[in-house]
Amino acid sequence: MKKLTILLLLLLSVIISCKDKSDTNSETSHIKQSIYKTSRNEIVVLKIVKDSAYHIDFLSTATKKIQNQKSNDSTLNFYTLLQFEGVVSTDGNQQYLRENVITNSIKMSNGKAIKAPINGANMIYNTSNNTLSIFNEKLEISKNLSIPKTLEIVKKHKDWNGNYIDLKTIEL
Repeated sequence: MKKLTILLLLLLSVIISCKDKSDTNSETSHIKQSIYKTSRNEIVVLKIVKDSAYHIDFLSTATKKIQNQKSNDSTLNFYTLLQFEGVVSTDGNQQYLRENVITNSIKMSNGKAIKAPINGANMIYNTSNNTLSIFNEKLEISKNLSIPKTLEIVKKHKDWNGNYIDLKTIEL
């Protein structure tokens, strides 16, 4: 029931934003999109629609050297994608993003996939300085990262072939 309510709110906000299509300035003023980089080099893209709904893409990649029993060293690539969606609650300059995980996937180049252990993302967006707090880390907007390039990498998650994804490719 809770998910249905969130989905209906998101659908309503999309319908409302589509209604304003004739005025492009109005449309863009109702959508805030920002990109952030964590201290662990994870990338976070935040989209807020009309201060009522949000979507977050949280991604990271890694490579780990492993030793197998044949004494040949090899590498294991990882691609993590967490996606959150939900409603926004506003209190002054703070916008609280209610945690609703829609994608939780850590894929490995050996074909295995697991879920990330998520223990409270505690997501808060500050409208006065455009900072985002997520997983107890306060992030500032990264001006040297490309949102379109990042979203292209997000789209590749479903059919990822196991090759290492260098997140430096999203830098401007």
